[in-house]
Amino acid sequence: MAAISSIAPAAAPQAPPAHDQKGGRAAVEFGAAVTHQDLVREKLRVDPAALADKMRSTQRAKLADPREQRMAQDKAEYRETQRKGRYVDIEA
Repeated sequence: MAAISSIAPAAAPQAPPAHDQKGGRAAVEFGAAVTHQDLVREKLRVDPAALADKMRSTQRAKLADPREQRMAQDKAEYRETQRKGRYVDIEA
């Protein structure tokens, strides 16, 4: 028999993880393309204080609008007329 040499197979090269983002920063900050996941993450990020302030300013604008005041007044009058017609007093 022939002598067997002590050659071992080479190990496979170690590749870095595909989605390795250090520091939690998006790939865009490193010059990579924007992924759909990054876009969704940015879209869902909401500042609650800014959102509440926006809602308050919208409500204030509606209350200051004369058309909205007139609409509220008309709705109140309509509800009053509907309530008046429901009950009828009958005397025999």
